[in-house]
Amino acid sequence: MPDIEIESEEDAFKILDRVLRGDFAVDNLPELSFGDHTAFQYLDPAGNSSVDVNSIRALTAVQNQVYKTYAYAKTGEPDARRLTDDEREQLKIQFRVRSGSSDIFAELGTAISRVLLQMADKLSPEQILLFGSFLVIMWTGKSAYKMHLDNSAKRQEEAAKSEERIEMFRTIREANAIPARQLKILEQTMSRIEQAPVASQIAGDTAHEVLRSVNDNSTATVNGLMIDGANAKAATRQPRFDTHEQIIDGQYIVVRVDSSATQGFRVRLRNEHSGDEINVGITDALVQADQREAIQSAEWSKSTLNVRMRVSTRAGKVVDASIIDAKQMSETVSR
Repeated sequence: MPDIEIESEEDAFKILDRVLRGDFAVDNLPELSFGDHTAFQYLDPAGNSSVDVNSIRALTAVQNQVYKTYAYAKTGEPDARRLTDDEREQLKIQFRVRSGSSDIFAELGTAISRVLLQMADKLSPEQILLFGSFLVIMWTGKSAYKMHLDNSAKRQEEAAKSEERIEMFRTIREANAIPARQLKILEQTMSRIEQAPVASQIAGDTAHEVLRSVNDNSTATVNGLMIDGANAKAATRQPRFDTHEQIIDGQYIVVRVDSSATQGFRVRLRNEHSGDEINVGITDALVQADQREAIQSAEWSKSTLNVRMRVSTRAGKVVDASIIDAKQMSETVSR
């Protein structure tokens, strides 16, 4: 008899809650059993008893999720190329299509067990139970898909210009909000297990591909969550943000100079006060030879530069930066 049976996402949340509250003591490596509902489910009412290229895209993403998570458990890198042919064969998922429909099922309990086996020498018995329950939620439940839809719709809402689109993305977020208690449980689990955030990121990437696979003019049910194809596409496409340009003056330490860069002279600078780092481009047209020399001299002497740069940002992230002027501090003071 297995020590613990996990039949569903609900079971997994209950186990996580009990362990995190200290109500479930785990002294020895637990033997876990996963029920028939511990599965990926893709129900497409418009499939007409066939599997199209979009469905194949979703299934490929689920298979890659298993490969990457296992590779991460084994090597510390979520790179499926690091698996052997035998490991790939053992981790192959059997996707089954229900007779007379396009409904697809794949049992994932075996794959979860194989991942946990790789983690047995890295995690305590309690952490094994936490991580196994966490993977059940991320792989076979609604949560990963709800979180990805919520986060994606939030980015779109921030970028939207019209009230109509803002309201649309707000509605998507409201429909996919995870109960606060469950969200807290997931956050606490990720803080307790070093490997959980990466597994969550892999699950998010998988959710993105699966959601994008639903046709625009149809719906599908993924792990019990009804997905509207048009809403999923709108939420998960890359949001469009305006680019903002500003001139920034500051004092910087030269971290690295790359004069061999194919895109021209490149510098990595660290702000002396905030510690933030930025990659900056330099071209002969913008910076005179003596300024380039000042930058290289500052790298060698570890001295501070007064730098003026032109920075372009989009959605709060730097997309381009170039130096307008650069002088060593001693040179600035003497002038």
